[in-house]
Amino acid sequence: MVRSKLSLNSTLAMAVLSFALFLVYVTANAPTPLYTLWQQHISYNTTGIGIIFVAYHIGIAISLLSLTRVQNATTIKRLLLLALVGTIFAGALFSSAEHFWQLVTARLIIGLCCGTFVSCGISLIVKIGLQQQVHNTPLIVTLACVLGFGIGPFYAGVLADLIHPPYSSIFTPLMILLTICVVILARMQPEKELVELGHHEANGPVEEGKKSYGLTFVTVGLFASPFAIAGLFISIGPKIITTLMHTDSHTIVGGIALLMFGAGIISQLCLKNLSIGKQVLVGTVCASIGGVSILIAEVWHSAAIMAIASIFAGVGQSMTQLSGTRVLKQHLPMGTFQRSTATFFLGGYLFAAISIFFLGFLASHLGLQTATQVFLYFCFMLLGASFGGYVILHQEPAKA
Repeated sequence: MVRSKLSLNSTLAMAVLSFALFLVYVTANAPTPLYTLWQQHISYNTTGIGIIFVAYHIGIAISLLSLTRVQNATTIKRLLLLALVGTIFAGALFSSAEHFWQLVTARLIIGLCCGTFVSCGISLIVKIGLQQQVHNTPLIVTLACVLGFGIGPFYAGVLADLIHPPYSSIFTPLMILLTICVVILARMQPEKELVELGHHEANGPVEEGKKSYGLTFVTVGLFASPFAIAGLFISIGPKIITTLMHTDSHTIVGGIALLMFGAGIISQLCLKNLSIGKQVLVGTVCASIGGVSILIAEVWHSAAIMAIASIFAGVGQSMTQLSGTRVLKQHLPMGTFQRSTATFFLGGYLFAAISIFFLGFLASHLGLQTATQVFLYFCFMLLGASFGGYVILHQEPAKA
């Protein structure tokens, strides 16, 4: 009986892994409302915030590039244990940070850990769910990720307003919970080979040659721009809110991030049955409204409008991500699909990292408002060009 409780093939393992995934993303996003606090005693400018953001995405990219082909359950378990230990170490660095490069190192490490869970952890959870016939496993995984993204900044923001300094109070409980997950996961062993994920979901006509590459390119563009706009809220956004909107509440900063991710998951649940074309249109329009609302919020110095902007940005990012993956699944052959999916996410992360870095750099030299205008101009340019390319290349399959 004890052995069954420590099986990596069990629903207990699925629950532990899902909770661990949630904790990793909470830890990764808890720093969002804290950047302005760290600036007060570590002294770095908005370029530094951009560097911190880039470090996180470099870590994710390294993990995505190197771990996507790992299939053995025992190897995956060891990698996830390393990721959990790395997350604990990153939390310790955040708790005790006295130098800028400690923050950069912590963000790089947490990026590696998040990337490891994306590359290996999510597939393992889904495989266990299939074997145990757990319904809605993908939804469980999505909720774990998105709730971690949203709750992390809000949790940290509330404690930052209540406790001074808040760092240890924020990250110590997370490190304790992560340690419990490490202890439980370390005692689990796979009892039989986990089922392989099938690739039969591609149900549309495959596209070869130049059209395949074109579809990949435009879906990357459709995802990358809204992803970068959403990334603003968890990078330079807190600085914009506290500086231009004269709001010193970290709870508001974290709450705006929570609104964005909450809107994203609600939109996926409510709009998942729309056609791909309608999802692309909704995502493109919402991302555009979100970007324009950011500009209006800066001009009017309104945190309320910034909150509205975060809702549209969350829906835009969520819908373009969902529709982009559906386009690739529906139209590309499986050999191309795996490469294209990796390109899809890496392209989004790369554009977000570079654009946020330059946003921070420009903000240090031109001011936050001007830098945001330049940043959104390039986001709109990419989004418009990608939407035009999508309209030209993509055709909905005929329904029976």
